[in-house]
Amino acid sequence: MAQGPRLPRGRMTVRKGGGNRVRLWELDAKPGSTSARLEQAYLEALQAVDRTEVRHNASKGDPRFTPDGVRDDLLKFVLSDAVPVYIAAELQSGRPGPKYLSVGQD
Repeated sequence: MAQGPRLPRGRMTVRKGGGNRVRLWELDAKPGSTSARLEQAYLEALQAVDRTEVRHNASKGDPRFTPDGVRDDLLKFVLSDAVPVYIAAELQSGRPGPKYLSVGQD
């Protein structure tokens, strides 16, 4: 049985509450294809933004954190959570990774 067109995936803005606009993912991708890997990276990046927002709101609401403490906590969180998602997508794409990954490798 033939399937109809798939609904676009993702959302219209980077953040759930609005902000910078992005396009929905409209490509139909065969499993294992470059398009499928790019779609997965797109969706994981949106999830990383969501996790970052949740962490930021939790830190802001915690009376133990000063404004500088909130910023530092968020920076540590992004470096340990969101950046690895980006790096994994870069490496999986088959393209050379960010320059900082190849420091000292000439």
